[in-house]
Amino acid sequence: MLGSSDAATRHDAQAAHAGAARAATDWASFGHDLANTRHASESVLGPANVGGIREQWNARGAAVTSTPAVVDGVVYASDFAGNLTARNARSGARAWQTKLLPAQLPGSPTVAGDTVYTAGYGGNVFAVDRATGAKKWGTDIEPTANDLIWSSPVVAGDTLIVGSGSFQVFTPASPPFQGSVVGLDAATGKTKWRTPVCTGDCTGVSVWSTAAVDTDLGLAYIGTGQSYSEPAGPMSDTLVALDYRTGKIAWHQQYTAGDVFNDTHPNGKDADLGASPNLFTVDGRRVVGCGDKGGSYRVFDARTGAPVWSRELVKGTTLGGIEHTTAYADGTVYAVGNTELTATSRADARPTAATLFALNAADGRIKWRTSLPEGGFGGVTVAHGVLYFTTWDGTLRAHSAATGRTLMTRYIGDPDGATVIEKGAAGGVTVADARVYVGYGWTWGATAPGGLRSLGLY
Repeated sequence: MLGSSDAATRHDAQAAHAGAARAATDWASFGHDLANTRHASESVLGPANVGGIREQWNARGAAVTSTPAVVDGVVYASDFAGNLTARNARSGARAWQTKLLPAQLPGSPTVAGDTVYTAGYGGNVFAVDRATGAKKWGTDIEPTANDLIWSSPVVAGDTLIVGSGSFQVFTPASPPFQGSVVGLDAATGKTKWRTPVCTGDCTGVSVWSTAAVDTDLGLAYIGTGQSYSEPAGPMSDTLVALDYRTGKIAWHQQYTAGDVFNDTHPNGKDADLGASPNLFTVDGRRVVGCGDKGGSYRVFDARTGAPVWSRELVKGTTLGGIEHTTAYADGTVYAVGNTELTATSRADARPTAATLFALNAADGRIKWRTSLPEGGFGGVTVAHGVLYFTTWDGTLRAHSAATGRTLMTRYIGDPDGATVIEKGAAGGVTVADARVYVGYGWTWGATAPGGLRSLGLY
């Protein structure tokens, strides 16, 4: 028989193992991890059974375009009514809900320690208590009018990294917006550094992207958008690497020079790097890759910015190219490239065709490609041999990571949406503990109905 001390030791070891297993299956931020791999640890849902998942709960409310965070059995999601909500991940029961803004919190929450961070309308970034939802601090990082953060907060050490964006592309204001990447003290919300990516006569260059971080190199990587007026800035449509402790730019690589696009300049390329970068290793070399709306995926040396390889996947349009953030797993990059744009107005612009790709991460060789009936805006997720993503029309799709074969399609949108866009979905998919979590409902405007669904085998 075990003695009491032996039993206690075994209990502690079992608890530690269970805790480690739980941590391995958590999804704490937009990209799952600091490298933005969007690669979940999953052992139950796979190619053989994902077609059998069914809805376990549905929390209706406002549109959710975030990738939900799931940590320690709690799912966190922000919405277009300005709420940040925590729910029991298995039952959907609400633990707390905090109203932070009158409208849009479109990005994804990040859980770090005892705090949940989110950002959105009016250039505001927030920290709330993870257990209670009580607001710890709120900071407005952008003083110009018509600002809106779509970049999701990322926490590296004691620094929160987020990009500043603005809809002055469609609604000009004075003073004109000039994009930047901002580092905040994660504990207090105070600005530690602010790095402009648009200076002088440059306007625009919104940072819609979410940062990937390499803590060994001390660098964060983030994409920028197009200029809003002449002259286009030298860091528009650019992948930027900066020291996340100081904000100092280490290197930058521009994808599309001279890109100017706005409501009165509609023929610009509008070739943002709105999708977020992925970090991975090729033959022992740390690299960073990112797709753009121009339709290419490019890879650079993470330390120096030297080009490694580039692959054009599709031809870009204003809603074309790579708008889903790509995923990385086991030497493969997975990308969705939008290939067609349909719209009767800017308010219902939608990509009505796309292609799903698997790329060899070492050289960009296309392993396989699959045509899709619709495109989208969220992010690709890879888990246990399955690729998950949503398309604009409200469809949740699952494909084989090995072949691209369609494994499952399920309508998860909002049939009560007032417009064809509002009936759809634009969020990323989270896979954790044999469950799929996905938001639905979206709009190009300020508010829309929607919610959060959980699907699984049980």
